Amino acid sequence: MDKDKTSLARTILLATSVVGGLFAAVNGLSDTVRKTVGIYACFDEWQLGLAAVALVALSLWLFRLSRRRRSVLLRPEALRLERANPTHLIGRADDIA
Repeated sequence: MDKDKTSLARTILLATSVVGGLFAAVNGLSDTVRKTVGIYACFDEWQLGLAAVALVALSLWLFRLSRRRRSVLLRPEALRLERANPTHLIGRADDIA
């Protein structure tokens, strides 16, 4: 039980440090972008923050999509048609002849 609490605490600490690092990087990047690109100079702080949150949400959503399980065909031989098997060619008597 004590090991589970330690693992949970480490996971929470890691998550908060990653999120904090992302926000610090976005803040530093916003200052750089504002200085180098004139179009962003008219944006307020809250607009840049909203854009940063939207980018983080988009990246998390794309990460979640990439981690989804793919469909797996369990019996691929069930979809293979064989000319020698008459049950695979039902309704094609003229073609078989």
